[in-house]
Amino acid sequence: MATLQKIDQEPADVLTFGHLVEFFKSRDIVSYYARTAMRKMHADVIKPYAQDVFRFLNHRRIRDPLEQYAQRLEWLRILQNEFDKTGKCRAAISREVPHVDDEQYELALLLSFISTNHRFEILQRLVKFLRMSCSAPNEVLSVGYGTGYELKLVFDELPGWKLWAFDSSPESYESASSLLCFFGYSADCLRQELFPLDNSESIAAYRGRFGKIILCELLEHLENPELALEAARNVISQDGLLFCTMAVNIAQEDHVYLYTSAEQARAQVLGSGFEIVEELVAPVVLPFAESDRTRLFKKGNYICLARAKCLGGLIPIPTPEVMNA
Repeated sequence: MATLQKIDQEPADVLTFGHLVEFFKSRDIVSYYARTAMRKMHADVIKPYAQDVFRFLNHRRIRDPLEQYAQRLEWLRILQNEFDKTGKCRAAISREVPHVDDEQYELALLLSFISTNHRFEILQRLVKFLRMSCSAPNEVLSVGYGTGYELKLVFDELPGWKLWAFDSSPESYESASSLLCFFGYSADCLRQELFPLDNSESIAAYRGRFGKIILCELLEHLENPELALEAARNVISQDGLLFCTMAVNIAQEDHVYLYTSAEQARAQVLGSGFEIVEELVAPVVLPFAESDRTRLFKKGNYICLARAKCLGGLIPIPTPEVMNA
């Protein structure tokens, strides 16, 4: 952790991890203690990711980034308190999701990777997933690329693999393009369009194509995540691997599908034609002993590494008549 003296030696316009810690200490004591607990749990493992994030943020020169992050955290706590009282999210379908400040949203996504435990553990497991051996084709599908930082990790860990990344948001496209270019990677992999996660006929062109599929912090944003998992089963290659996460009892304005338990999330994966290779529950509550991880898990992320079951055939793709019925 940087001291105030070391922070004062940095140029005034350069943001560091030390600035974030000291800002939390004076502005958001809850986040400060959470960050302190994270440091005890993960030691210096966070450091290279933090360096990435702050190098990029200093490049982007976002206005008052720490204050914007604090405001975002305050709003998310309001949403979470509402959810904890009612058991319901504000939006149940996509068209009910309100507009969110895109800069603040993307900024919070980046900073939360290095300041919240459940988000950091997603990064750790993603890297582990990318490093797993796989005899399937060297093509990766990522749906919902957000800031693009997960894609940067794909390039880091899987040189030589072809990456297909889909997201319909123009803001995500701009942010991910900027981030990939900053780290020296091509943004040609980015597609500003929806991948056919409705398991419709248009998915047929991708059948069995991908050796690895990433559905990271996506499924809770969909009205029907089961269809998305079935679509992933249809486009994953034999011996291919799936990485997916589900937010459990976490409120956000654009979460439209409510996962209430790790058991519910696991059942969706298994019911969609996958077998689980490894799973982890990442609680929001800190600190916790590793032996208490499962017992304490009430809200946080369910993180799953899975492979396609040998079903003797793929999940049927509905015909237009069935889809319109």
